[in-house]
Amino acid sequence: GAFCSANSASRFRALDMALLKSLVVLSAWSLVEGLAPGDCAFVGIYSDDDDFALVLMEDVDGESISLTEGSPSDADFHIDHWATAKHYVSDFTRGSVLKRSDFQTDTASFLAPTALSAFKGSAESPTVLCSIILE
Repeated sequence: GAFCSANSASRFRALDMALLKSLVVLSAWSLVEGLAPGDCAFVGIYSDDDDFALVLMEDVDGESISLTEGSPSDADFHIDHWATAKHYVSDFTRGSVLKRSDFQTDTASFLAPTALSAFKGSAESPTVLCSIILE
């Protein structure tokens, strides 16, 4: 004898379709490519060296990350100067930690900042990925 009745088989097909639809929706979410706000976090600030640690929550996938002083929570937030990540950073994956040395800076860059923000895009139209206020 059969273990499933026609009614049971119909229910299994309906569950299979619901599962398939769920997988399609979930895979569509992963089609959004690129870094987005919240895809990094400042996890360390080292005042002796004016250094920092920034952990990536997602793969960089060839995008360019830049760093600026200031925070988007500032009423007058605008980007006057910034440092772009070095080219090799575009290959970094989730969990990688970036430090000041991973950005194209000089010795006068980011000395005692009151806030730091990592962003992608242009200075005129940045997408802020993460920030920290140091005051």
